[in-house]
Amino acid sequence: MRNGLPEGSKLNQESIHFTDLPEFSEELIDTVTEAKVLRMQSAIETGRKLRDKVKLPMKYPLQKVKLVESDPVIAQGLSELSDYIKSELNCLEIEIFQDEDEFIQYTVDPDNKALG
Repeated sequence: MRNGLPEGSKLNQESIHFTDLPEFSEELIDTVTEAKVLRMQSAIETGRKLRDKVKLPMKYPLQKVKLVESDPVIAQGLSELSDYIKSELNCLEIEIFQDEDEFIQYTVDPDNKALG
């Protein structure tokens, strides 16, 4: 790596272990991008766990994966990163929904001990 660096450069050291870590600026941190990537990682991890739970190996492609995200900015980020999610989960299509009520079923069971 040293071959491409100028002779007087701070990075041109005998070993990479002698170089200093670069300084960073707090203003350059993009929290929206971080949130999008974290949600993408969560979706991939959840998809892999579900595949393990139903014993469906990664070599078999899924027809469709449905993701639910109520935040429109994060949903847009998932849409932008959908090609990467498809490759990681080995699926053909990704659908992103913002209305989670469509996927939730509420049930009420009585507590028989409390009712007597």
